[in-house]
Amino acid sequence: MRGIGWMGALALSVAGPAVAQGNAPPQAALDQLAAGLDYRFEVVDNRPTCPQGMANCFLATITLTLPDKLPASLRKGADLSLYFSFVNPLDRIESDLFDYRNINGDVQQLTLKPGAVLRPGARHVIKLWGVGSHLSRAVVMPNAYLVAEGRQARVIAATRDAIDPDTGLPALRFVAPMTDAARLTTKGDSDKTVWLTPERAFAQNAERAAPPAKGIVILPRPAHAAQHEGDAVDLTRGVRLSLTGVDRAAVAPALAALGVAEDGALPLRIRVDPTSGLAPEGYRLDARADGIAI
Repeated sequence: MRGIGWMGALALSVAGPAVAQGNAPPQAALDQLAAGLDYRFEVVDNRPTCPQGMANCFLATITLTLPDKLPASLRKGADLSLYFSFVNPLDRIESDLFDYRNINGDVQQLTLKPGAVLRPGARHVIKLWGVGSHLSRAVVMPNAYLVAEGRQARVIAATRDAIDPDTGLPALRFVAPMTDAARLTTKGDSDKTVWLTPERAFAQNAERAAPPAKGIVILPRPAHAAQHEGDAVDLTRGVRLSLTGVDRAAVAPALAALGVAEDGALPLRIRVDPTSGLAPEGYRLDARADGIAI
């Protein structure tokens, strides 16, 4: 079944002209190529000028950079294959080195053009003209792989997924970031969709902020709270600390978070008394202009 919609896994196939099986590259050579081949995928444009015969297209690229040391047995690509899955219908490709054909459904095959040779260190950009649009990196799949007749297939190391150390989520290192909003966000001017960037999310949340709090706001909410009449408590001149039944080390983090001098003017009395009648972990806070008692 031919996939419709998003672009998916990239698993490439490069096949050269038919040769005798005895000329197939040895396993070690295939392993070396899979380990050293650089493979990059990029969504270039969701609003390009489509090639003749296409009315609804997007442009993506696969960039292959061959290793500087390439076994001689691989340079003509004899019996070498690299497969990729392209979930959107793939109408055509443009490449100086490869031809392509659809194998089945979303599985595609690239083949070396007649007379083409793989050269050490060479860089090849393959243009992929897909039908529809490609709006997210999340739908690209890892593990492109190489095969050769009579040898075990090998995943291209550059296409393996990894775990992002900050998020703990899979990360596709071979997929280029999508940063060009003008070319990648929508298919046309009538679509007003915009990316929800961190900056836009912050602005939206700021616009929807709750109104200024009134009265007493303490979290977690106390069992009872009442507001005194009179002047507000002024901490700007610092506090004068007095402790009973508790060591300073036990309240040091809270004092540090308070962020005021401890040799100031406002009395701050903290008393821990098991006979106070308060429930476990309970507290009583009395804050007035002439001092604070906890």
